[in-house]
Amino acid sequence: MKKLFLTLSAFSFIYGIIMLFTNVTKYFFTVWMAAAIGFFAIYFLYKFNIIEKLPKKIRKALLILSYVFIIILFFAISRVALGFKNNDEQKLDYLMVLGSHVTKDGPALATAYRLDRAYEYLKNNEETKCIITGGMGNNEHDTEARVMGDYILKKGLKEDRLILEEEASTTYENFLYSSKYMNIENDNIGIVTNNFHIYRSMQIAKKQGYKNIYGMPAYSLPINLLSNCLRESFAIIIYKITGRI
Repeated sequence: MKKLFLTLSAFSFIYGIIMLFTNVTKYFFTVWMAAAIGFFAIYFLYKFNIIEKLPKKIRKALLILSYVFIIILFFAISRVALGFKNNDEQKLDYLMVLGSHVTKDGPALATAYRLDRAYEYLKNNEETKCIITGGMGNNEHDTEARVMGDYILKKGLKEDRLILEEEASTTYENFLYSSKYMNIENDNIGIVTNNFHIYRSMQIAKKQGYKNIYGMPAYSLPINLLSNCLRESFAIIIYKITGRI
């Protein structure tokens, strides 16, 4: 048991460092650092038999809390996994590409994956219009929608098929502000975002009254997938508790 927690501590620390340099969501590496400290603390408690010295009721309570946390987290992760299934419906009226991080050089890699996935569909379905939604973040020089729009136009999409929504700053607002461009009760709408983000996006859309929606997951780098799925799982738990999905 001691070796397990020591191994988990080392893994969390190393993976957190990797996320610091490879993941767009830089702040989340602190969660892995906290996990590394937490696992090492448990290792320390086991190594010096401190846990055995705790009152039985406290040990039982800690065990129950651990099981409850694992069950809730497992449920959330299973929800994230549901979004990996592709629902590539033909003859969509609109394709929504959710905004993501952009730089002065263009879309970040994860963002480009969303646009590549969207263009793959759009070039084979010429009647479908594309809505790109995303405002300007604190560390961005322009709106996500505009930078992403330039990228997909350069790939070959005709300008008259593109609609830019440049106000949204959250996934909730992506759907809220984009709804004015569509009939959300009757139109067939595809939602393009990275695979780990599909489930929560779909649930937010349904909560706002979108009826005929189809998740179209875009690729994610495998090295970042564990961190992204964990972050998304926490978000799902929070959204469930607050009633946003």
